[in-house]
Amino acid sequence: MEYEVLGPMRVLDNNGAEVQLSAPKLRTLLALLLVNRGRHVSVDRIADTLWGDVPPRSAPNLIHGYIRDLRRCLGAQEVTTVPGGYRLDVSPVSVDAARFEDLVRARRYQEALALWRGAALEEWIDQPWARATAARLEEVRRLSAVEARLAQELDAGLGAAVVAELAVLVDEHPMRERLRVLQVKALYAAGRQADALAAYARARRYLADEEGLEPGPELRAVEAAVLAQDSSLTAAPARPAAAPPSPVTRLIGRDSDLATLRSALTVSRLVTLTGPGGIGKTRLAVEAAAALAPRGAVWFVELAPVLAGSDVATSVARALQLAESPGHEIDLMCDYLSRRRGLLVLDTCEHVVEVVAGLATSLLSRCPDLWILATTRQPLRAPGEQIVQLSGLDETAGAELFTSRARAANPTAELNVEGVRAIVGRLEGLPLALELAAARTAAVSLEQLVSSLDQPLDALAADALAGDPRHRTMRAVIGWSHDLLDARDREAFAALSVFVGSFDREAAGAVVGDDGSDAVDHLLGRSLLTRDFDLIGRARYRFLDPVRHFARERATATTRGGSRRRHVEYHVSLAARINDRIQTAEATAWAAVARASAEDLRKATTHAIAERWASAGRLVADLYWPWFLAGQLSELRSWANAVLGTETNPHIRVRLLRILASTALAQGDAAIAIDHARRQLDAATALQDPELVALAENLLGMAAWAQGDYTAAHEHHVAAMSSARNSGRLWTLALVTALAGRSAHAKGDQDAGEQLLREAQALAEEVGEPMVLGSALDYRAHAEFALGRTAEASALASGSLAAYQSIGYQEGLASAGTLAAQLAVLAGDHERAETLLSQALDVSRRLRHLGGTASVLEAMAVLDHDRGDHQRARLHLDEARALRQQTGTVPTPALRDELSRVERSLALER
Repeated sequence: MEYEVLGPMRVLDNNGAEVQLSAPKLRTLLALLLVNRGRHVSVDRIADTLWGDVPPRSAPNLIHGYIRDLRRCLGAQEVTTVPGGYRLDVSPVSVDAARFEDLVRARRYQEALALWRGAALEEWIDQPWARATAARLEEVRRLSAVEARLAQELDAGLGAAVVAELAVLVDEHPMRERLRVLQVKALYAAGRQADALAAYARARRYLADEEGLEPGPELRAVEAAVLAQDSSLTAAPARPAAAPPSPVTRLIGRDSDLATLRSALTVSRLVTLTGPGGIGKTRLAVEAAAALAPRGAVWFVELAPVLAGSDVATSVARALQLAESPGHEIDLMCDYLSRRRGLLVLDTCEHVVEVVAGLATSLLSRCPDLWILATTRQPLRAPGEQIVQLSGLDETAGAELFTSRARAANPTAELNVEGVRAIVGRLEGLPLALELAAARTAAVSLEQLVSSLDQPLDALAADALAGDPRHRTMRAVIGWSHDLLDARDREAFAALSVFVGSFDREAAGAVVGDDGSDAVDHLLGRSLLTRDFDLIGRARYRFLDPVRHFARERATATTRGGSRRRHVEYHVSLAARINDRIQTAEATAWAAVARASAEDLRKATTHAIAERWASAGRLVADLYWPWFLAGQLSELRSWANAVLGTETNPHIRVRLLRILASTALAQGDAAIAIDHARRQLDAATALQDPELVALAENLLGMAAWAQGDYTAAHEHHVAAMSSARNSGRLWTLALVTALAGRSAHAKGDQDAGEQLLREAQALAEEVGEPMVLGSALDYRAHAEFALGRTAEASALASGSLAAYQSIGYQEGLASAGTLAAQLAVLAGDHERAETLLSQALDVSRRLRHLGGTASVLEAMAVLDHDRGDHQRARLHLDEARALRQQTGTVPTPALRDELSRVERSLALER
């Protein structure tokens, strides 16, 4: 969203279309929040603003309704509820008034003034809450920016062009002495010395007659300069040595990075801005230099054309316009720079990094008022260096950049939020890639562009007619870094392209066929790899998508075949380790490993199945639990179906049958689930494997539970407990005991159910694995809720949610979230209940968990009924009944009484 208050207030969506906000009070509320952006605005203050001294009694409810309308128009995340009021949380770049002030600080006055479309906050300019802000923007900021822009134009030798504008401004603001000074200078620069002196005389007379004042020192000084015919009044200044380039477009999405860079320059005299090619290092350095220019000189030296390290000092000296003196350049630079205060920007250093490091060290040691900012894909590793790592733009900023550049390339391009978001995601917010992609909208549709990004190097290969050749195509950008690698690192670069997601050093070593640490360090140093961290803080590495495709292009057939084989072998081993540990006290860490490696585990599995590797069945079986936790049920089910027929190991076949039974049951295919579970039980019994027997009985019990046969369910779970005890596996015993307790409660034996659930909780706590602990707490919470003990149920549900969240168990989050919502309904917190149920419904539908979806819809129907929306309650009930009929399942015991109450109430209205 973009918010405009410099003129009639407007809100624009990501496509530039105006969001309709016609209601006067809604517009006033938004304007008040914008004036106080990022700050708490109390309900009382909102009421005073909307209704004056005598607000209606229903003001808080009306305000809540206006807030709801704003969230619907702007997005729920924009307006935050805080104690006693509300806060608008939007970034400064999305508000034209904030952008205006940023542009003024950067001395980009023309761009800043172009944002104005009328008076600031013009609809409310007479209101006390808006008056001060409007006055500050109008008088202090806008007029000061106009003066600064006119001064810039005078300095550029454009005096004659601004004479007429200054005459109008002086008439409008006769007390602005700065405008009077500029008017005198402009007239003189236009060759009108007599008129310049007459303008000074008018200024002096006005000040004396109207205010009883004498002209200030600046106005007197300009009169003296005119009388002396001072040449400085007409001569345009020469371009300073090594001046930074002037940006053609505005910087988008880098406010935080710019602040970080400026902060780094306050604590270190040597700052290195690093990141992959095309990330925007040079552009950000130019912006930082412009911001720092008022505090000293800025010298900008482009080192990309330098072919050899020995030419670096000569190039810097030449850029500083120092005399040619081979062999003495550093002494000349030190002599020149030691007598000045300023910032030296050394741009594009990665190919001469060692020489630049030495030069920077020498200059800083001899020039006490010098700061150096280097842009490079590889850190300098020099003493005192402060590294600032630049990464891709976030989704919002990336969308803004792409949209801005696409509109410039093709003003009639049809852009949509989903397509733009897809492009930003595929290109990982890489600014140059987004700009190259945006340029393609002049030739192809957005949908064609998204499809073409399957081959990003070809899609982003349209050669620009101007600009740095290294930045005209993505191949050129990446090739510049690739050419700096030695032969061994190039081979590792190509081999590692087999990864589709992130990897750690162990995985890199397995694929490279050697110690992968050196290769990772070298590629990371050249910004050809990026570094991430998994959920428990361990470093992982990955390619940006265009870089991965470039690496694959460089891989020979031999390299591709060897790396693919080693990739599968490594992930077979990794899946086995995950399976061994993910149901232990180490589960959280290993679930994090599984999530971080998911893309490559998926690739390895798909390849192993397609190529009929003997290890394919074991790989699928070992991935059962992490994939089940993450809710990847359909994929897991399809894999198991694909390998079951060719798997010869009887133990693995039983485990594959378990996958097919549990995923079918979760997705509402009860008959198929029961068939697979019975086959699993027969095979496990034949193998005399008590744990596999217990797990088969458990699935049969869960199927009976879903169909409402709680007695049969309990019999299966009790049988499962017996086998689990014989297996010696505490995790399995804890799981089946919890389910036995749930079924005992459901069939009416509350005492036995309570005892079993407490035993399950104690076992789960001993095991230390979050999913099985969450299940014990979850089932206890449902049992307490069914008995009307809501306080106990609420505490248990909170514990269950926390346990599920710690390991990312999706189905559990939906279940516990649904119960938490039911408790919120009873507590009268309908807003929290709606939020929880919406989240649970999203999860259940994503998992295609039909029974779980029905449970959420039933809870929604209860909420709708209690809020008075009986029509919506009927719709949710009808959808839930259809799912129950399709799956042959019944509502959970915890919902039965509430559903009966709602159904009776709705029936009476018919």
